[in-house]
Amino acid sequence: PSILKSGRKSPTTSLTFESASIFHEAFDLDFQLNNIFIAAEIEAGESPVGVANIEVESFINRTIKSFSHKIEEKELKVEFNCAGDEGFIFKTDPLKLQAIVMNIMANAVEFCLKGKSIKVTAEKKNDALVISIEDHGKGIANDEKERIFDRFKQLEAGSRKEHRGHGLGLSIVKSLLTQLGGHIAISGVAGEGCAFTVTIPDFQVDSEVDVFSEEGNEFIFGTEEEF
Repeated sequence: PSILKSGRKSPTTSLTFESASIFHEAFDLDFQLNNIFIAAEIEAGESPVGVANIEVESFINRTIKSFSHKIEEKELKVEFNCAGDEGFIFKTDPLKLQAIVMNIMANAVEFCLKGKSIKVTAEKKNDALVISIEDHGKGIANDEKERIFDRFKQLEAGSRKEHRGHGLGLSIVKSLLTQLGGHIAISGVAGEGCAFTVTIPDFQVDSEVDVFSEEGNEFIFGTEEEF
């Protein structure tokens, strides 16, 4: 019988599937290892703030696209809206912002129900960058909204305890936001999904804060990089 009639995959299809699977597993492993390294740096007090100019829309778009394999796998729809002028620039630590957005996005993709949507918005309010990521999953009970930021904590409510991860993501988000002078808020109803909203003030060089360029231990005075 032909390959199609027998239901077997062609060698090319099988190879493509295996390659995609390897890539997805490598992405997940790299993501988890990066979280462990970030947590270790925070714990050791070795997490200086670096400053660069970020083009917000493209920056967040790239972060969202890094989860495309999981988004497609769960048949999710992701809506992203960046309010403000085209080429909206914001000054902050790009590595810390990336870790913040990636961990919240990973959480949304993991817990959003199959076939549902995730809404991402970004805007500038009162010289601060406000990013909101809303999923349509099982949500979080009010009495558990603070505990989810505890390190190694995974909630028992609903099916959240069934999902893989080390329980580091949201604790890292909160720690990095503290370093950037920002904060996070949670809204939503259990059983209907939730939204995480982070607010990060525009970075101002302060004599009390160590500021390093992306190239190394050079203090940034007038030089501004763009990501």
